[in-house]
Formats: sequence, C-alpha cells, structure tokens
Amino acid sequence: MATIFCPNKLCGKEVSSEFPKCPFCGTSLEGVQSGTDSSTNTPRTPPTEKNKVKENRNPWLYTIITMLTVTLSNLVIFTRMTKELNRISAGQNELTPYLAVVFINIFTSGIFGLIWFSNFTGTLGEELRYRGITYKYNRWTYWGWCVLGYFILVGPIIYFYKTFKAFNLLAKEYNE
Repeated sequence: MATIFCPNKLCGKEVSSEFPKCPFCGTSLEGVQSGTDSSTNTPRTPPTEKNKVKENRNPWLYTIITMLTVTLSNLVIFTRMTKELNRISAGQNELTPYLAVVFINIFTSGIFGLIWFSNFTGTLGEELRYRGITYKYNRWTYWGWCVLGYFILVGPIIYFYKTFKAFNLLAKEYNE
C-alpha cells in the first residue's frame, strides 16, 4: 500500500493511495502519484553538494548583529533565506526577493512587509509539514509573536528564534 500526500496545500497530509478522497479534508486524490510534491505532483529533486542549505543559523548572533548594524543585516540574512526557501520548496510559493520588499514597503507604509513576512512564515511552515517535520510553526507564529509581540517587546526576538529554528530543521532535512 503506497502513501501519497493530499494535493490540498492547506492539508498536505499523508494518506493511503487507495482512498478516492482525502479523509482529512475531502479533496479528490485521483491522479496523485506517490513520491511527488503534494501541490503539483512533480517529483522533488534532492540537493547536490553545491546546493546544500546552511543548517546552523544562530538567532542570538542574528539579534546582536541586527542591533549593531541598525537592521542592515536583515537585508543580507533574509535575502539569503528567501532564495534558499524558494529553492527548497521547488518554487511552490515563490516569494518576492526580500530586497524588493524593502523598497516596496516605502510606498505601502509597511503593509507589503507585513504580508510578505506572513507569506514567508506560511511557506516555511507548509514546507515543514510537507516534509513531516513536527515543529509548531505557521502564519500565526508571525502574527502572534512578531506583530502582537511588539507589545511585550520580546515578541519579535521569540519570532526570529522560532524562524531560525524552523529553518535549521528544514535545511537539515533538505540536505540529507
């Protein structure tokens, strides 16, 4: 009995290929093949030695460097993380490059940045779920810790800690 992943991006659970519909969300499973991506049914390719993703991002070092460089390090760190997440997710939810987000933010009073970070967090969480990594991380991690967490001052630090941990877990699994 082969298993497949539900093609519904919000579900993405692993189910038996013998089911006509996903028992979790009811989405039709006709035409879905085992060993393929849950949303496009295309096989994902493993990374080569050259394309491996960094696995040991340190959230505390990031926090210190961000304070010292007045957030300029964000440009470097999130640009790299965006490129790597786009590569890991095989372009399923292609994210806008972070540098473009910074410039578009100027004209949208920061609203585009809120939406972009929500999408970044959602894509990272979906990829964790797709790969079977059990770590609680989704869009609400961003909205709860980073946006609402500003009121308790340490919320954004907790968000970045959780983001780096989630990314390190994903990178480790991707590189294997």
